[in-house]
Amino acid sequence: MFAYTSRLYALVLSLTLTVGGMGCTPKLVGPTASAGYFFSFDAPLWILWNDSAELVVHVQDAQGNPVDGIPVEFQVEPAWAQSASVFPSRIITTGGRARTVFRAGLIGVVHVIARVDNTTQEKALAISHRGDTSN
Repeated sequence: MFAYTSRLYALVLSLTLTVGGMGCTPKLVGPTASAGYFFSFDAPLWILWNDSAELVVHVQDAQGNPVDGIPVEFQVEPAWAQSASVFPSRIITTGGRARTVFRAGLIGVVHVIARVDNTTQEKALAISHRGDTSN
């Protein structure tokens, strides 16, 4: 019964996050306070427990051109600081992109924040357990 309930919970959570994010292109945020850059934050809606996922921020100028040399900071919400991480947490854009790797050791929903200049964008990632393959 527990395995069925766990799978059902994971399915409902995945469907909710998928439907909530359908048809959406990454949202542009900005302009940033000092430089006037815009950025979008790409992250998967869910990952499997103890797996990793790439998170990417795309930085562009007002004309839509990628911008190099911009520091981007990533962090997990404080409540998850002991159970999830991003590495590296500070990256300089190359080709207009900053990439980091996210990993979580618990099941649930964690919020990850990307910061460019003083502007932030947050993404929710659902962490689910691998299904029981013995059935």
